[in-house]
Amino acid sequence: MSEINEVTAGLNAEEAFLFPCPACNHVINAATSEWCRCLVKRPSVVCDRCHSCLCKSEAHFVREFWKRAPASVVARNTAERNLRASRSTVAGNRIDVLVVDDDEEIRDVAAFMVQEMGYSVLTASGPVQALEMMETVMPTLVLTDALMPKMDGRQLCRSIKAAFPEVRVVIMTSLYTSPRYKHEALKTFRADDYVPKPIDFERLSEVVGRLVPRRVQAVA
Repeated sequence: MSEINEVTAGLNAEEAFLFPCPACNHVINAATSEWCRCLVKRPSVVCDRCHSCLCKSEAHFVREFWKRAPASVVARNTAERNLRASRSTVAGNRIDVLVVDDDEEIRDVAAFMVQEMGYSVLTASGPVQALEMMETVMPTLVLTDALMPKMDGRQLCRSIKAAFPEVRVVIMTSLYTSPRYKHEALKTFRADDYVPKPIDFERLSEVVGRLVPRRVQAVA
């Protein structure tokens, strides 16, 4: 695991995530490197010397890389995957999950969790953007925060159900920890389920897996 230790040692600045290329040992900065074009759910960084990518590396190295990757690198990867997913949508494929949250960090973490489950994901910074995206993206499920400015997630849920009754909506919030709040989410705002915050991966996986049918994803 010496190469993983080098990854850790390379994390010496907020704007840099340095690690040795497994193929040629050249130092790569994942904060600025290009993404590969492999047909995988999550593109990996490309070495600017030998042009190999982490997709061809041993599984344990890839797992450690993403485990130690800073939020900035995860956010870059999420943005790239959103771009590729949107291109697939233009080609006629539906997006599995749309994550809506005004908190960028929570939004990226939730999207990353869903992507780890094998689903295609797009993100929206708030209800207004989410409703605009619904016209072209048409996700199978919307995962939305409950409390947001202008229009909160519960009102967003009601609006989506009125216009797109076939779309599933899951509300995530720290409020829904009692039967009363759960009843409000499911009955009053017509949500399909809820996920308490902080988000538990197993709970989220169970809910998304139950509401979104599995299918083969094509990456453009």
